[in-house]
Amino acid sequence: MKKAVKTLIGLMIFSSAIFLYGGGDAKKSGTEYSIRVDQYSKLTRLESDKATEQLLKTHADVAGDLIGQLQQNPSAETKVYLIYLLGQIRDVRAVGVLTDNIDHKAPKLDLASRIARWGDYPAAEALANIGIMSIQEIAVRLPKEQPELRRKLMVTVIRDTFGERLGRLYLDELAAEQKTDEAKKHLKMSLDAFDSLRQIQKK
Repeated sequence: MKKAVKTLIGLMIFSSAIFLYGGGDAKKSGTEYSIRVDQYSKLTRLESDKATEQLLKTHADVAGDLIGQLQQNPSAETKVYLIYLLGQIRDVRAVGVLTDNIDHKAPKLDLASRIARWGDYPAAEALANIGIMSIQEIAVRLPKEQPELRRKLMVTVIRDTFGERLGRLYLDELAAEQKTDEAKKHLKMSLDAFDSLRQIQKK
């Protein structure tokens, strides 16, 4: 069963891998981007390819800009907006900096609409929005020492991405792969944190 889970997750990761155009150094804050969305039904195949590449490049440039700003450790409120936007853009290159900020608590609730755009920990929500590619980063970090809150938020992302049953099986398999006693201990803590989420959910 566990081999099947590993194969399924591997296929999900492969199918979710997105290679974006652009990238490189993050642009400075205040950069103006020009985006044109053509009517694709009126374009030739060559024109459609060109328009698509331009949209992807702009997407990558915007994401790179936001990542660069977040890495500069701005104010607590500014962080929330950057984190939220990265979660909406769902650029896989953001998973590292988002995981770094997974325990960043929003200084205030979002009152922009009746349905709040973010909760207490927007980076955990952003990572769940990005989905399967976030799990690779979390899998590297869980075998290491983590504060209790960060560990809980990481396993929350796993649950929100895979669901309760597959998420538990994924953690079981990750625990079985660990070679050192220290890593095994941290995965045991991760499994306990995951199970505590399940118990809270059932109440």
